Amino acid sequence: MRICLTISFLHLFNTFSIGQFSFERNYDVSVTQNNRTLTRAWEGGLNYPIFSNLDFDNNGKQDLIAFDKSGNRMILFTNEQLIFQPIRLELSLDKWVLLRDFNCDNLPDIFTGTSGGIRVYKNIGNFSFELESTILKSNLGDFTSSLFVSVEDIPGIIDMDGDGDLDILTFENSGTYIELHRNLSIENSGNCGLDFKLESSCWGNFSEDATTNEIYLNQNCSQNNLTILGGGEHAGSTISTIQYEVDAPIDLLIGDISFNNLNYLTNGGSQSVGKITHIDDNFPSYDNPVDLYIFPYASHVDVNQDSKKDLLITSTNSLIGNNKEISYYKNIGIYQDTFSFQTNSFLIEDMLDFGTGAYPVWVDENQDGLKDILVGNNANNKNGNRKATLSLLRNVGTQNDPSFELITEDYLNFSSYDEQYLYPAVGDLDKDGDDDLLLGLQNGKILYLNNQAQAYMPYDLTIASAEFENIDVGNYAAPVLFDVNGDSAIDLTVGEQNGSLFYFENQSEENYDYSLVVENFGEVSTQNFSEGIFFGYSTPYFFNHNGSLNLLVGGESGKTQGYMSIEDEISSTLQLDFSDFYNTQDGGFSKPLIGDLNGDHNPELIIGNQSGGLALYIGLDPENTNEIKTSQEVHFEIFENTLKLHLESIQKIELMDLNGKLITTSQKNQIFLPETRGVFFVIAETSSERITIKILR
Repeated sequence: MRICLTISFLHLFNTFSIGQFSFERNYDVSVTQNNRTLTRAWEGGLNYPIFSNLDFDNNGKQDLIAFDKSGNRMILFTNEQLIFQPIRLELSLDKWVLLRDFNCDNLPDIFTGTSGGIRVYKNIGNFSFELESTILKSNLGDFTSSLFVSVEDIPGIIDMDGDGDLDILTFENSGTYIELHRNLSIENSGNCGLDFKLESSCWGNFSEDATTNEIYLNQNCSQNNLTILGGGEHAGSTISTIQYEVDAPIDLLIGDISFNNLNYLTNGGSQSVGKITHIDDNFPSYDNPVDLYIFPYASHVDVNQDSKKDLLITSTNSLIGNNKEISYYKNIGIYQDTFSFQTNSFLIEDMLDFGTGAYPVWVDENQDGLKDILVGNNANNKNGNRKATLSLLRNVGTQNDPSFELITEDYLNFSSYDEQYLYPAVGDLDKDGDDDLLLGLQNGKILYLNNQAQAYMPYDLTIASAEFENIDVGNYAAPVLFDVNGDSAIDLTVGEQNGSLFYFENQSEENYDYSLVVENFGEVSTQNFSEGIFFGYSTPYFFNHNGSLNLLVGGESGKTQGYMSIEDEISSTLQLDFSDFYNTQDGGFSKPLIGDLNGDHNPELIIGNQSGGLALYIGLDPENTNEIKTSQEVHFEIFENTLKLHLESIQKIELMDLNGKLITTSQKNQIFLPETRGVFFVIAETSSERITIKILR
């Protein structure tokens, strides 16, 4: 049976309303620091972004898109004001992402790092993509094999010879010489494509030292031992390609895994034959030389839409590289590129950015009756030092109009300790009328700080136990204090690295006794092997709403799982109602927080992410939500119990019942319907919108 109907559907870019909640992402709640307004406070932070250009809004000017390898997060910044817009792509993106147009259709395609090579996704319009190549191949002369890129490297992808198609520069597997893989698509087919052949094993006639970043000129391929496999002692380099005008030979900026500087290599040859003739090993030696800990990469992009490409420089070492530093060098050249240092905190100087990870929890630190926010993290990285800290956002607004001041990024002076992960939980453990503090630690244990303040006085927290209740959940303890079973005693639930929950029921009416533990509480898990989520890093948060007990669980995937109305399920398996709670994924390693900030009885939602920032969603009245409604002819088929939608670029479909409970999901353009009759909502997510369709069976 084929059905063709004209129905109303909802464009839900940032607003989602099904069932008992409705949320709209908000960037307007004021945050200040040192008497300065953070104009990008709620944009979510940036750790190790790699930038590319694209004309997203088709206005003839180059916008910026960033891929943050910390959490595999895509963020778009449009127009001269660099207006923030999160991007959700259900693609396997890893290590690095460069947007380049390989088929000359004026649509930017995606090149991304994969194990030992490059994966390519073709842009099929409306910023939606399909897999073009699982791993690029190249003709190596005697045989064809994967085009090798070391797991730590970033290659140069540009039209080297001016023939219209994209060529690739990459360090060979010893990490000493650069290979040129020339694209022969134009020559062989007349069309742009991905047809590569190894043209030179030592492009530019130079080499890089095996253990340092020293460059040697006037080298040749006969000096290259091509039998070396697996990489040398120095196994990591980044290549940025610089072309200051059309038809000019390509210069290079090279970063090295063990160094803070960039080497600028001037190409004194031609487009057809490259030859490096000069090195600036302290680039830019004429301005403020790059000194970024560690393993820098330079994105050569037009930042300010003046048609000249600037440099944005970040670390690519996501373990110990500086995670709160983006250096902006503006191109002020007239006849040739000249890069002038502007700032080392581009974009992030106006964001809430807590380093790696952001774990928010409600507090009332100064006891004024307003919700403040305490934020833990998974370390700030600065010049080789990894230190976990706590940050305090104090609510300086009113009950109905919240605004925040970032009081300190080192609350309780934890930067003087050696902890690299701090995950806060708050509750009155000793029942003396004030909030105490638990801190989950990387070793799976929990630190207890007792609040010794008098009534109505600001927190006065001192360490009471370094190993609270001898609890050890393995690694990355993520505690939450909440009365789960409704007996008026505060219980303790702890997430952990492997994605499950440990539930400690409080056995004491007068104080606390967490001797009884239930492992694998509710059979909740944030692991997902099919999506490459092999651990999970569960982050639980309980809340009551309209008399029902609910549980949100964030994790490594960046999605927040929702378990609604679980009061009758806590001794059994919890039913998953939302695999991605109200479609709020924005990067990896989510940590949810929900509560009414503005006194309208509709809870707000805050989610921390791996990039070190926070996303804020204002709660709206589900009955009066102002969605944008449009009429469109929607074609779909129902055959037996299968619904097939005829919409372009569908990335995911969710089927929900009338109360917003998730029934099933699909990654295709069809989804199974239940045999029961009733009203259902089909939520179809495309590359540019989420569409909700009401189905009556």
